[in-house]
Amino acid sequence: MLGFSAKQYYVVYWEFRWWVLVVIRFLRLINFRLFEYLELPLNQVTILVGRNNTGKSTVVEALAIVLSLPRRFHDVLGLDIVEVMERYRGGCKYLVRTGAPYSEVELRLDDETIRATVLTGPLQDKEGLLREAGHLWEGILRLLMERARTKFREKLRDLEAEIRALEHRYRILESRALEKKLEALRMQMEDLVRRESEFVAQYLREDLKREDLLAAVLQRGDSLLCAGYVTLRDKEVAVEIFDSECIVKLPQVLVRVPWLRRDLKGLLTRLEQEVEPLLRVVEFLRKEVPYFWDLRGEKIVFRFGERTEIVPLDATGDGLRSLIELLVPISLGAELVLLEEPERHMHPGYLDIYCRELVKQLRKENAKTQYVITTHSLEFLRDILDHAREEEVLDKVTVVRLHRLPDGTVDAEVIPGKEAYNELEELGSDLRGI
Repeated sequence: MLGFSAKQYYVVYWEFRWWVLVVIRFLRLINFRLFEYLELPLNQVTILVGRNNTGKSTVVEALAIVLSLPRRFHDVLGLDIVEVMERYRGGCKYLVRTGAPYSEVELRLDDETIRATVLTGPLQDKEGLLREAGHLWEGILRLLMERARTKFREKLRDLEAEIRALEHRYRILESRALEKKLEALRMQMEDLVRRESEFVAQYLREDLKREDLLAAVLQRGDSLLCAGYVTLRDKEVAVEIFDSECIVKLPQVLVRVPWLRRDLKGLLTRLEQEVEPLLRVVEFLRKEVPYFWDLRGEKIVFRFGERTEIVPLDATGDGLRSLIELLVPISLGAELVLLEEPERHMHPGYLDIYCRELVKQLRKENAKTQYVITTHSLEFLRDILDHAREEEVLDKVTVVRLHRLPDGTVDAEVIPGKEAYNELEELGSDLRGI
């Protein structure tokens, strides 16, 4: 296979791809999970292939965690990205490569570069390095300091409430014991107010020692855009946006993973609130799914000649449910769609329908949706490339082949769509997952 290395392809990419509407043009990972260093150009459709444990899901995770940060680590339809990683990907503490103080993700958009830093606790062990990183430490410290102040205010409110309750009891029933207790609480409160800075500092030191803390910061050059953290044990989340104008420009990310089925009823409820997207989905399904007629809340209407039959959503097959699940978010305006193994749970016929519709979107001048997809299916890859060839948009598809080198590191081979189409069978050897 010919192919380029990622660095070689980056030069070629800019020579003939400058006019394509791509949300994210380039991705760089440093010390993120298994990657010490990885850089990839991203096309309108980028398909990641490779055997197991070559980092396909890691690329998806990096994009998901960074772009979901301003939404409190949730995608555009409310999926909790941190929870998914905790439950199904071994835990967020592994987002930082072993031995590294933090990981970095760089995204090159059309007109600017956004850099994200991801780190896990305890932060006190990395304080020196983080202070050298400037805005990184500043952003996290501001959030943790506010968390410490909030804890102090809560302690103060609890003490005030206890004093008010005791005062009420004392008015009803005067006693020397109650009077002494009330006096002790008032002295405790005076001491608490007087030593506020000391208490706040203590709370901050405790948070810096936490091992279950995941934090991230977004920067553009030297400007701090956004910072956030989540405590993995009790799921407390805090995010502060410092530059809302820039954050609004970031693509709305949608994540779909095969081991976690979305609440399809919730998706359809959301769709019903948007008339035009609803009509587009219904019209498409009428053309592609035999006997389909309409979506009505949690039910699907089928028409057989003059007879209609209303079927509960839960009673339909996995294939149709998966097709609807993939179509709805796109119709609602997701700008970056991250798909893990879309071939799972879907009938091959519906998979072909989805691939055809995805490729048709690439021909539209105002197409704004970008896809990053992982797959182990030769059929899926063939469907995408066949339809792209028919629609003459192979140049908008890139296949990235990830493979392990003898020293254990992972290399990326970036294969343009036309070359990938001619090398399908050879690529198939890297889709087996072993």
